[in-house]
Amino acid sequence: MKVIIFLSLTLTSFLFSQGGPDSLNFFPAHAGDVRQYRSQFTGDIAWTEYFDKDSVDQDGNIFIWYHREGIARQGDGVYKIDPLNNFYEHLYTVNDTAILLYKLDADTGTVWTYRKTPWDSILAKVVAIYPGLIYGKQVMLKQIEYTRYQGTGQFCLGNRYLAKGFGMVQLDTEPTDVYYLAGAL
Repeated sequence: MKVIIFLSLTLTSFLFSQGGPDSLNFFPAHAGDVRQYRSQFTGDIAWTEYFDKDSVDQDGNIFIWYHREGIARQGDGVYKIDPLNNFYEHLYTVNDTAILLYKLDADTGTVWTYRKTPWDSILAKVVAIYPGLIYGKQVMLKQIEYTRYQGTGQFCLGNRYLAKGFGMVQLDTEPTDVYYLAGAL
């Protein structure tokens, strides 16, 4: 009995140190979930995101189909989380492209290409991981900064904040607004 418990704890520790299932807690989402985001500046609901269906393919990729309604964001798409915890957003309304939005198991300092076009690149970087309080619950937060690089220079597009157990809890867009999670079902 002691051998089985030890093996189980060792395997669990290994999975979590490798990203494992715990990384998915930075974006928990299932069919039927609903999230609303509010503008910090106006106080209005900026958009509501509905998770319509989800599935897993034979390679272990997780797919979550969604649609958004609201004044700040609209449209349909699908999120894909691959077995390496890369989180892609496939936007049907923006040139039918897929972008690498998050690396759910990335540590502070990790950089990746969010999007690349012939005229510019947008890089994402985890700038901080720290404990915080979300709706009275102590959680780990991950701050990801997005920077556009063009021939004329670089500028910050904003930050996204992921909270373990909640998903995206804040979106700062430069220089326009800050949106935060106002409710979830």
